[in-house]
Amino acid sequence: MSDSSMPPLEQSEFSAVVPLRPATQADIDRVKADLPPGTQALYLLESGPDSWRVADGDVTIDASILSTEYVIVFGNLTINGNYDDNSGDGALVVMESLSLEHCTSWGTVYVHAGMTASGLVYAYYNDHTFEVDGKTNARGVLFFDKAGHINPGVVGFYLNDFDDHDQYGDHLLTLHPDLFVFGDYIEESTKMHNLFPDFGLVRKRLQQGLPIFRAVPAPRELLVDIEIAIDYSSSDNQILAILGGDVLLPRLVAARDELSDTMRTELRTSADPVVQRLLAAAESP
Repeated sequence: MSDSSMPPLEQSEFSAVVPLRPATQADIDRVKADLPPGTQALYLLESGPDSWRVADGDVTIDASILSTEYVIVFGNLTINGNYDDNSGDGALVVMESLSLEHCTSWGTVYVHAGMTASGLVYAYYNDHTFEVDGKTNARGVLFFDKAGHINPGVVGFYLNDFDDHDQYGDHLLTLHPDLFVFGDYIEESTKMHNLFPDFGLVRKRLQQGLPIFRAVPAPRELLVDIEIAIDYSSSDNQILAILGGDVLLPRLVAARDELSDTMRTELRTSADPVVQRLLAAAESP
């Protein structure tokens, strides 16, 4: 599946749609023996089997999973929907491959034999880990302040804030503009690879069945205009020349922590409520 106007699938816990049994110490020992040395997900297994439940063999689920559970799948896992563990910091260990639409993970995920997502994989925050051995294929992959690794296969974009980038903005061309809220100011040091979508908004839009990708990807020329919008050396004339373009551009300019009187006056004419909210926030005491 992909982004569409179809209503979202019902969201379930694993245990509501898959027969699970309590894990045994033998299950934990089996997983620990098969995981490569240094796998960070091992720390969750050290506490023993009491927290874990197990699915034996291949599993196919025709629902989106909103997980609070610790689940081991001894086989391939196919989710005809999304996986989201931020409802309760769930944990998922898949000992074969994982296939799904979108994955938003605050908790722990380990996949042994590769992962395929028709949409977005977003691994967020550092309390847990996200690790995929084998290849990861996805329309896009984002790691923000998250320990772990993937091995990119066919990936539309891959952005990890732990990596060094000179310029990396492909995610801005394909993700829906409304995912970028710019709650923090665009500072003089801001680069395109610092512009991550809001994790909570991604989760919310997916749960509501709203698109998280643009209907049509923006042209690559947009990256040049974004650079102008966030570059503090850009002149007012340069910025005025791009404001009528993509919806992201006036929002980025309005989010700057310094604006000239000329730019502020121009932005006040915008009909975009996001621009007006950013201006109001900057002007409030």
